[in-house]
Amino acid sequence: MARTALLMVVGLAACKGDDGVLPADTNGAGDDCGETPPVIETLTVTNAGMTDPAVDDTCGAVAVPLVRITAHTTDEDGDLHYWTMHTWWDTVVDGAVDTSVASTEVSSTQGLSCRTFTADLATILCLTGDPPYATPVEWAATVSDDLDNDSSVVITTFTTPHADGTP
Repeated sequence: MARTALLMVVGLAACKGDDGVLPADTNGAGDDCGETPPVIETLTVTNAGMTDPAVDDTCGAVAVPLVRITAHTTDEDGDLHYWTMHTWWDTVVDGAVDTSVASTEVSSTQGLSCRTFTADLATILCLTGDPPYATPVEWAATVSDDLDNDSSVVITTFTTPHADGTP
């Protein structure tokens, strides 16, 4: 299953340095709010329309469909002020997704340190034919909080749009 055909459109700033330490920011990334892992309450995948290469060529020179993956997430110790979301997919709809393969990753900061208890975390992906268009696909995600406490893997099924972006 090739992952290189899926390109991430939204790559939000903030990631770990070479030393594995989260960068400092105005929200206090790296604060010790507690060891409680985040919980993905709902995972949704939606059709996000088509790219417009004349406006933004992140996905290439040809218009392609987009999907938005959103994880409504809570964390009882409030450290979603810095988060990382990993996403995977596969075309075998069986309730399992192989998370040992490479994932797409997006990280960002938001809210106040140790006071961000809930967030809708999202990424938008370019579809270039892998996964196939107009096909039921299982999407999986995990979320890590400020101290790299990981949520459980959550899986949902969504049928990819056609190559022209229609559902």
